[in-house]
Amino acid sequence: MNLEKYDLLSNESRRSYEFFSEGPKGPIKKVVMFQEISGYLYNLAFGDWDDENECINDSVRTNNLDRDKVLASVASAVLDFISFHKDALIFAKGSTPEKNRLYQMSIRRHWPEISRLFDIVGFCRNRWEDFQSGRNYEAFLIKLK
Repeated sequence: MNLEKYDLLSNESRRSYEFFSEGPKGPIKKVVMFQEISGYLYNLAFGDWDDENECINDSVRTNNLDRDKVLASVASAVLDFISFHKDALIFAKGSTPEKNRLYQMSIRRHWPEISRLFDIVGFCRNRWEDFQSGRNYEAFLIKLK
């Protein structure tokens, strides 16, 4: 995908990425982490970095007017992580239904490019299914083709 994105910094294991959102609220540090759940299954954690508590805050709504660039940066982190950890299965779920919908709309908008790189399934009505446009998913699983 040839989308405008922020430059990412990652750690050696490629499990943690950071970048700065730039907008009217100034630079805001964003962090994407891939937390091992078990074996090859990883949780995708994403949000603003909270310096005071030294953790990701995934409930804040920054609204720095760069949503698409931020989402493209997260997608770039996913691509880099999964290219480095080829057998990884990534679990992604927004902290709110609105964030899940935002992720789903972004996947749908870029589906032709995404579907060439990844297999994506969504969780809906108590079961996993291949990603389909027009469905409201509660969570997603992503793996490299």
